[in-house]
Amino acid sequence: MQFVPLFPVFGGYCTGLLTQTFHVDDFFQATATAFCICLMASALNSCFVRKHQAIAKINHKLLLNNVPYAIVLFLLNLFPFVASGFLYLSMLSKPDQVKLIDEVYPNLVTKFQALPNYVVFDSNFWAIVTFTFIFFGCAYTVLLVGFTTYHMFQILEENRKHISVANYAKHRATLRSLLAQFATCSLIIGPATIFSILVVTRYSHSQVATHWIIVALTLHSSANSLVMILTYPPYHHPSLPPLIDRRKIRTSPKYKLRDATLPR
Repeated sequence: MQFVPLFPVFGGYCTGLLTQTFHVDDFFQATATAFCICLMASALNSCFVRKHQAIAKINHKLLLNNVPYAIVLFLLNLFPFVASGFLYLSMLSKPDQVKLIDEVYPNLVTKFQALPNYVVFDSNFWAIVTFTFIFFGCAYTVLLVGFTTYHMFQILEENRKHISVANYAKHRATLRSLLAQFATCSLIIGPATIFSILVVTRYSHSQVATHWIIVALTLHSSANSLVMILTYPPYHHPSLPPLIDRRKIRTSPKYKLRDATLPR
């Protein structure tokens, strides 16, 4: 699926295998895309919560019981379903889309009629509910990640003397990887927040902004893959063996330059 913006209308249409071969409706494709984006953010939130609870077992501060812990994870994973459901309800029917285009851009009606399928957004009640929900969801994600990260580092520093060196290094490496993944998640949270504001405010140049929003969203997968390879040890070691082996040789206390002999 490839979403193509329709300047100057705040909307677009889809091209690709799902549209041309399977004739999947653009409404469904837009909803499925929103669901997948929200699912990635919810999965990252769940990772932070699970890691926080694992580290909280060290001093038993803010450690949740099984039932509250399950409720928190359930609510986090419920977010994609609610957000995508609201988005589907906010989409206009085909007659309403044609009416909106006829009222706002009457000179573009014939061009839109030539398209097999398209999606146009308007700031109706469900759209305001949807994007308000997404905006507060993004804000909640930032607060959740910020609080859990601060508390996890605080626990590790306060109990550093009681934790083995290996476990301490393991926890910090995992936290650094999660933080790096959250940094790439800004390519989802930032565009989604801006998109929400544009729909509600009816910004006159919203389509230009939408073009760059789509560009930012497509960068997330590549950026997150690089982060996983560079920061997560199970992916880092198999992907960069020459670099790791060279680093081990230089830092190994058993290896000294004066003891080395050059091959003849």
